[in-house]
Amino acid sequence: MPTASAKRVRDSYILHSLNPERVLIAAEAIAIGQDALRRAAKYARERVVFDRPIGQNRGIQHPLAENWMYLESAWLMTTRAAQLYDAGQNCGAEANSAKFLGARAGHDACWQSIATHGGFGYAKEYHVERLFREVSVTRLAPITEQLILCFIAEKVLTCQGVIELAAMGNPALAAALRARLRIPVIGGPMLIASSAALVIAQCTNEMIGAIPALNARSAAALDELLCEIEAGLATHDQANPANRAAPYSVNLVAHHTNARLEADLAVVLAHQVPLAIVSLAAPRDIVGAVHEYGGLVFNDIISNRHARKCAEAGVDGLIAVCAGAGGHTGNMSPFALVQELRACWRGPLALSGCIATGQSILGARAMGADFAYIGSLFLANQEANTPDDFKQMVARCDSRDVVVTNCFTGVDAMFLRPSIEANGLDPRALIRAEGSSISIADGGANPKAWRDIWSAGQGIGAVRHVEPAAVTIGRLCEEYEFARGRIREWI
Repeated sequence: MPTASAKRVRDSYILHSLNPERVLIAAEAIAIGQDALRRAAKYARERVVFDRPIGQNRGIQHPLAENWMYLESAWLMTTRAAQLYDAGQNCGAEANSAKFLGARAGHDACWQSIATHGGFGYAKEYHVERLFREVSVTRLAPITEQLILCFIAEKVLTCQGVIELAAMGNPALAAALRARLRIPVIGGPMLIASSAALVIAQCTNEMIGAIPALNARSAAALDELLCEIEAGLATHDQANPANRAAPYSVNLVAHHTNARLEADLAVVLAHQVPLAIVSLAAPRDIVGAVHEYGGLVFNDIISNRHARKCAEAGVDGLIAVCAGAGGHTGNMSPFALVQELRACWRGPLALSGCIATGQSILGARAMGADFAYIGSLFLANQEANTPDDFKQMVARCDSRDVVVTNCFTGVDAMFLRPSIEANGLDPRALIRAEGSSISIADGGANPKAWRDIWSAGQGIGAVRHVEPAAVTIGRLCEEYEFARGRIREWI
């Protein structure tokens, strides 16, 4: 018998297959419409009435020209949906729109072809009546036009209302999490750089530590890694019962190129990881599986549209990745994104992007975020799994030394200019390979990105020394309390 998690993964694959089916039906309907349009144009050129081809009459020309434009428009939407699907991106709205537009355009073209043929349109010898019968099926199956309209209205336009969506998210979760922390900070999971030692140091200093599942070489290695973290936290709690460690989290990359997702998820479920941080998508099967044992799921997002999809998938918290964030970055101002999110989300919200001081943590809280999401600040910590040269480079560099490019993984990401140049590349000449798409294959650590070409956010100007994580976190706490005191004075 399949396990519950295996069944959820299987069901997600079934749902994932519906989008290419809609694209296929759209292409079929468009092709049928194009065949009917071709036959109508041919007949209009050959059929002579009152000594002139009927195709010279505007009453024949204009409807056929209109059919051609609608068919071409539907084809563009169909290719757009196919491109998104091939790139592993969400294409539900585009695939459904392609099916709707393709079926409608094909149907109208076939009907106009019959009208152009007149009485001969019903004759089998001209075939257009057969095309009309065939294309009509595409308006009914595999999904009706009415269901597509409901999907677009509710999922894309959110016509059920902002008030209903705004009710999503539990604000009590943020307060409950912050009560377990010395400072409202979640450590950003950093590819390669995050280590068990760093997570233990973060959690025992009462902030939430995080590590990517892909930092382990295999699912079995991930199991060993989590055992190490849990043992370290248990040892701390036994020695410090009055100051128990904060919960830890594991980052899962929910992308079709991540061949390890199912195996890593099984490890997360077996360890009942307190907080799962999901990137690139918000699969309902992951959310449901983590919720079954009482865990929480946070999803990183870069736009309000992405946030709505995650909220509808049932995630517990959102992580707003804004401009300047290290690793895979965003492009929106935190002021713009946070205010848009808070218009429709009441649950826990973490903010990422250039946060590296206690003052900026308080600023994030003042803007409406519950937590600061900080990664790059810890790159130079002694516990980080980064080479000494990397640590020293972070301590020397500032925001001017950070560049953004999508050339290495297909997604915009921040990298240190000196490390790019050290690998024989010109940061000004980086061009994404034609036809390339998002990929985190081979564990997300290809020979260039992350391992040899080092990533950091624009907030590294606050890093000046290689030091233990406890020292960094202690300084954040002091700065945070100092900033709170300054605010009270001003008020």
